Amino acid sequence: MESTLFSHPLGKLSDEQFWSLFKKSANANDLTTSPEVKDIQEELVKRFGGVPLVARVLGGALKFEGVYERWVMPLRTTITTISSLQDEDLVLSTLKLSVDRLPSFLLKQCFAYCSNFPKGFKFKKEELIQMWMAQGFVQLQEGRNNKTMEENGEKYFNILLSRSLFQDVIKDDRRRITHCKMHDLIYEIACTISDSQKLQWEHIDLLLVPFLLKI
Repeated sequence: MESTLFSHPLGKLSDEQFWSLFKKSANANDLTTSPEVKDIQEELVKRFGGVPLVARVLGGALKFEGVYERWVMPLRTTITTISSLQDEDLVLSTLKLSVDRLPSFLLKQCFAYCSNFPKGFKFKKEELIQMWMAQGFVQLQEGRNNKTMEENGEKYFNILLSRSLFQDVIKDDRRRITHCKMHDLIYEIACTISDSQKLQWEHIDLLLVPFLLKI
C-alpha cells in the first residue's frame, strides 16, 4: 500500500517562518544566529517575501556540515550574488543559482534529464534511476567498488531530493520512496539546463519508452 506525502500550496510565509524553513532545509536549526547571519537573514526575507520554495531549495543548496565558517562563507557569497540579480525573475534566478551549486556535472545531467518529461509528470523512482544509468549519467567511483551502479543512482536521487528539487513524494508501506514530481519552477530550470546541454526528448533510448507507458 502506498502513501502520499502531500505538499500543500503555501502562501507567503512570515519572516520567522521563512527563516525557520530555510534553517531546517540547511540543517542549521541548532546554530545560534550571529550578527553576520542576522544580516543575511534580513536580506533573504527582504528579497523573497517569504516564498517557501526559495527557503527550501536555497537552504538545501547551502547545507551546514559542521563547520560554521565553511557555511557562512558560501552563504555570504550567495547573498552577494542574489543582491546583484534583477528583481524581474528574481525567484527563478535564485533557484537556478541553487541548482548551479550541485556538486557534480553528472548530477546536473540527471536533473536536466527530467525536463524530457511533461510538466507535472509523476516519476517512478527506480525507473528514473535506470534511465539515468542508460544515459551514462550514473558512474561508479574509482577505488570504491563496494557500491553498485544502482546504489550510486539512489545516492544521486537522494541528493536531488534533499535539495527539494523533487517534491510530492509517495512512499510504499515499507516507507520506501516510489514516486515523486517536480515543482513547475524547478521544471523550468531543468528545461533551461537541458536546452544548454542539448539533452532533447529524441535522445531518450527507445528501449526505455515502455517504462514511460507504465508510469
